[in-house]
This record gives sequence, structure tokens and C-alpha cells, in this order.
Amino acid sequence: MQQPSETLPLKGLHLPEAPSWFPLSPAWWASFAAIAVVTAFTIWLVKRHRAHRVAKNAALKLIVKQTTPSQAMEVVRQVAFSYYDRKQLASLTGEAWYQFLDKELGNTRFEPNSESWQSALYTGKPLPKEIDFIADCEYWIRHALPPKKRGQVSD
Repeated sequence: MQQPSETLPLKGLHLPEAPSWFPLSPAWWASFAAIAVVTAFTIWLVKRHRAHRVAKNAALKLIVKQTTPSQAMEVVRQVAFSYYDRKQLASLTGEAWYQFLDKELGNTRFEPNSESWQSALYTGKPLPKEIDFIADCEYWIRHALPPKKRGQVSD
């Protein structure tokens, strides 16, 4: 009988090298590109959203400093010029102006009190206590701006 040798003539195990990350497959590059595009689009949307609300935020800061209804209405008129067509808006006065404010707001807050508004703005008559003119102006700025379609007076 033959005796087994103490050491066999075997070579050690040689494992293959681990696969490299580079060059990346096209699927990875497509994923990176998609992430970059989505991130850039999101940043653009956020900047656009903030820029679109600059006039509204400035008007809200200014409206709290106003003490008379005419000052508050002037702030409303200025901020309205920032969002709507100037040619159409500049021609609105009196009842037409109050109708525009109510139409953009979506409820009747100015037109029913138009006589009180006119007397508060242009005459020295005492103001009715039940109407808070400055709060109405602030409410309009908060809820009517920015309009759904920029630059257009709704019909």
C-alpha cells in the first residue's frame, strides 16, 4: 500500500479581484443626472415662489404701520400694481375699485361699505366704529395675493 504524502502539491486559492466601481454603468449616470435635474428644478421653484411673494410680504410689513384708512388703501393700491396690469388698474376708482377688490378677494368685503370707505378716505367725517378699515386692507393683501394668473384683472 502506498503511503500518503504529508504535503500535497496544491497551490493556494487565488480569488478574482473585486469589481471596480469605475467606470460606472450608464444606469448610475442616468440616476445621477435625474437627481441633479430634480434638485435644480426644485431650487428654481422655491426661488420663483419666494420672488413672486416679495411684494406681498413687503406690503404686509408696511400695512401694520399705517394709522389711517387712506394710508392703508394706498398700500393696497401699490401692491395691486405689482401683481396686476397697470393700464387696467390705474383707471379703477370709486365703486369700480371696490368691485375689483371684492372680485379678487372672492367675497364682498369692500363694496357693501363703499360709502363708508369713501367718507373715510376723502372727507373728515367720523369713521364708523363697526368697520376696521386697516384690518380689511390687511385681509385683502393676505388672501387675494398673489393672483392665480399674473398680470390679468379677472373678469
